[in-house]
Amino acid sequence: MKTKKIIFSIIFLFVLFAGSLIFAQPAQVWVKNYDGPAGSHDRVLKTMTDGEGNVYVSGYSYQTETNRDIAVLKYNSSGTLLWSRRIDLAQDHQEQPYGMFVDNSGNVYVTGESNNSSVTAKYNSAGTLHWIKTYTLTGQSIHGSDVISANDGSVYVTGQRFVPGNPNEAFILTIKYSSAGTLLWSDSRNYDGFGFGVRVRAGNDGNIYVLGQTGYGSGNSYLRMAVIKYSSAGAMLAMMKINHIGLTGNALPRDMELDDANNLYITGLGLFNTGNMDIMTVKLNSSFTYQWTSIYNSGGTANDQGEDIYVNPATGVCYVLGSAGSIPGDVVTIKYLANGTQQWASVYDGISYNNDSPAELAVDNVGNVYISGSSSNNQGAVRMFFVKYNLLGIKQWETYFNGLLLNYARSMTIDTQGNIYLSGSFREHPGDEDFVLVKFGSTVGLENTGNELPEKFELSQNYPNPFNPVTNISFSLPSTGSVKLLVFDAAGKQVSELVNRELSAGTYNYDFNASGLSSGIYFYRLEAEGFTNVKKMILVK
Repeated sequence: MKTKKIIFSIIFLFVLFAGSLIFAQPAQVWVKNYDGPAGSHDRVLKTMTDGEGNVYVSGYSYQTETNRDIAVLKYNSSGTLLWSRRIDLAQDHQEQPYGMFVDNSGNVYVTGESNNSSVTAKYNSAGTLHWIKTYTLTGQSIHGSDVISANDGSVYVTGQRFVPGNPNEAFILTIKYSSAGTLLWSDSRNYDGFGFGVRVRAGNDGNIYVLGQTGYGSGNSYLRMAVIKYSSAGAMLAMMKINHIGLTGNALPRDMELDDANNLYITGLGLFNTGNMDIMTVKLNSSFTYQWTSIYNSGGTANDQGEDIYVNPATGVCYVLGSAGSIPGDVVTIKYLANGTQQWASVYDGISYNNDSPAELAVDNVGNVYISGSSSNNQGAVRMFFVKYNLLGIKQWETYFNGLLLNYARSMTIDTQGNIYLSGSFREHPGDEDFVLVKFGSTVGLENTGNELPEKFELSQNYPNPFNPVTNISFSLPSTGSVKLLVFDAAGKQVSELVNRELSAGTYNYDFNASGLSSGIYFYRLEAEGFTNVKKMILVK
């Protein structure tokens, strides 16, 4: 196992394509991998961050060659593994996670399946197991697809329960637990005998919104997207199938998000009268009234499908990540304005690679869009890719991970400081797959402004000062090296990591956005190749 980790460190090479060198490139800060006890097949499901810069990864991992567990890991912002936990309900059970959520207190919730039961667990920020619950019905198979915690600490799970061998006995299942893990209610719904829960979200109005797929037509000849609205007490307030003119076959949901006004944004795929699958994105208000529907077709008879959606909760601007074209296919990113107008669509086609598939997208606090996915070639190799677009959908750069054989991107997230985390699976040879987590330093706000080589290290006073909420911090580096630019509060607690990467010699400006901090006195510190300097700044809101 030690040999494998040495090889892993040597071959983890990122290649940057400088499509636009005037923008800061991402710097790899650290790389972590996780190999389960069996040294076998371990696969990432989801990656999330909390407000303190910690990173959480969930997936499945083999305890033995026949015993698959749910694995949950927590890293700090420096890449130190703080804790790892495994859910193993019984020997030779096959546990698998499908959903993970991290609340504002750092509690972690995971849901999935264990044999024929759903399993949901809650850990606190220290990794202590608060509770683990299974949901079982005799003669039925059940699993959780998604989980979320509402502001009051209640936990909601959606998924499916079905009678094996009977396609007309399948339901969208929604479960509510108290913050202590007590089962408060459950409800099952379908149309025409079929249902499957995909996403669950808690609205600002106190209601719960569920996205699923249901049967449509006699004998479930087709599938349709469906939405359900519950009160917090479990009363079903509304349920609706989503249709659109021209649908001639299945319309399948993939993802859903809510904005601050409790509008629903849904993406997926639909078979239309053109004879091919198109990306179908829908906006509904909280009463399930259509606001708009947008169909994306990449051209010809290609098959397209939406996979991931991000919504700016304040503005209603949304971004969709999907696949474009039949195999070999590409990856498309689409930006919609709040009224449904498509502002731009950018297609990514990996260099010299045949088939590209999407994983997830993320948007930073100034509107740059980051997408991740996997590219395969005709020799059977697969690599992870990572791309940045600006506000106009113009590609700024791309980077990818080359391994020995197979490397799949699974999830991506951005923390409050603009640091980017990409997770996936790294495989040296068939049957041996590890978790991979990579941190990239923030490229938001950092700009190299000088053409001349500085003579010495220097940290300038921020301007303006006092400020609200953005100020500029300038520093000079006479040589290339490792650089940290950190912000501390008056008590000496680190509140922001602005830079943590290798920088070339030059003069840099950093636009620091303190919108997430309270008014007060703060200190920023530059550390570079033995040089350290600290200055004071004042935030006034």
